[in-house]
Amino acid sequence: METKLCSNCGETLICGANQTTEACWCFTYPFIMPIDSQQDCLCDNCLSVSIQEKIVNSINNPSQKDVIAVAQKFSSESY
Repeated sequence: METKLCSNCGETLICGANQTTEACWCFTYPFIMPIDSQQDCLCDNCLSVSIQEKIVNSINNPSQKDVIAVAQKFSSESY
């Protein structure tokens, strides 16, 4: 476990990403965002808000890749 500061708000957090015995608390969130090598860990609140914003944005503004991925799920179904 490592004590870090949230790269967004500066709050202290405990990071367990480098542990070998158990996963960090942040691994309980969905993996929907690429890891940003320019940014360190986010606290629970900032990570939650960031993921929520990403989900809402992808629903409201789907990329062509997202639309194709959804369409492919239905391409093998017969009607």
